[in-house]
Amino acid sequence: MAERQPCTNVESNNQVCDCANRDCANHGICCRCVLSHKGKDHLPACLRHFEK
Repeated sequence: MAERQPCTNVESNNQVCDCANRDCANHGICCRCVLSHKGKDHLPACLRHFEK
């Protein structure tokens, strides 16, 4: 398995992130955040406007 590279966009992601939980280890690391929320069967804050 390939080694996971650090997120190069974390600073710009943090500026636009809708999540109120700034202490989350996945804050600003969108790919990990989305996977984490998928595992919990709900959408992260940035995608909630897509809910039907």
